[in-house]
Amino acid sequence: MLQGVVGSTASSSGSSGVLPLKYQEMSPEVTLVEFISTSAAFHGVKRQNIKQLEWDILKVFPNNIMPANAAAWYMAKRRFYMGNTYEYQLLPFLLKNYPKKFAVKGNMVEFLETYTKEVRSDQPVGALLK
Repeated sequence: MLQGVVGSTASSSGSSGVLPLKYQEMSPEVTLVEFISTSAAFHGVKRQNIKQLEWDILKVFPNNIMPANAAAWYMAKRRFYMGNTYEYQLLPFLLKNYPKKFAVKGNMVEFLETYTKEVRSDQPVGALLK
């Protein structure tokens, strides 16, 4: 989720400095999209009604909790889209912006990403932390 970028800084004292690690965070929108996509792929969900998806992403499930920045962003933005027609409400509108991850057809969303549990479990722990 966080992408490390090593930046160099010049120290005024001239001491050999340790290069600080700076992070570039994902936006709340991208965090939400990744949460929906990976959760659906992990649980094997291929298709779902968008209204049910919206209820599901707002619920708290064990081991599947939406990141706080995504939840806050979604709840704040959602109210501005509520008066629009169904296709221009926030969730369908957002999912249509990511055609490699989602296919929205009417009131159904098809999840296009796949997740293989075996690939993740075969990697050594150190490789996952890099």
